[in-house]
Amino acid sequence: NYVFIGGTFSPHSALTPTTVIGTTTLTTQGNTDIFVAKYSDAGVFQWARAAGSSSSSDFFGDITVDGSNNCYIVGGYFGASMILNTVTLTNTGGMDAFLAKYSSIGNLQFATSIFTSGNSLNDDCWAIDCDASNNLYICGSFSGTMVTTGINTLTNTTPGSTTDIWVGKFNTSGAPTWVTRASGSNSETARHLTCDAIGNIY
Repeated sequence: NYVFIGGTFSPHSALTPTTVIGTTTLTTQGNTDIFVAKYSDAGVFQWARAAGSSSSSDFFGDITVDGSNNCYIVGGYFGASMILNTVTLTNTGGMDAFLAKYSSIGNLQFATSIFTSGNSLNDDCWAIDCDASNNLYICGSFSGTMVTTGINTLTNTTPGSTTDIWVGKFNTSGAPTWVTRASGSNSETARHLTCDAIGNIY
């Protein structure tokens, strides 16, 4: 068994832009960045990875692990671009939500923005969980007029002034199976979710 953790780290100063986790030294892109790390169940450090953007702070949402010990992280970034290993994600405005997958040995498998169009305002991603069949379930909020992921388009009830909830099902390659929204007369956001053994979401 293994333990996976994730969070953020900031540089102490421009001269010391590093943080040490276990035996790995992580260097920020310039502001608050994201990290993910793996330990054995005995507390022995396995690996750590960093991701971030140079022009603004980044936001860590949640982490989950599938049956093969691949881990998935979600969060958001305000910077013009976010670098995860060899992948660069381009911001389309405000905060952009992202999903990334690391193998059991810490190799980046993919990183992708959740929404591919319409997300010129803030869209965030707070929580992720994985069911027994390795399906991923993710939730957050969005404030754009219409946001699109895959073939799914969501429309905000009051774009630009309120946020609506979104929740979706994704496969292990990061492709959406379905995405839906929930809303009221004011702003709403989803901060956590969990799923049971047969894929019901709470």
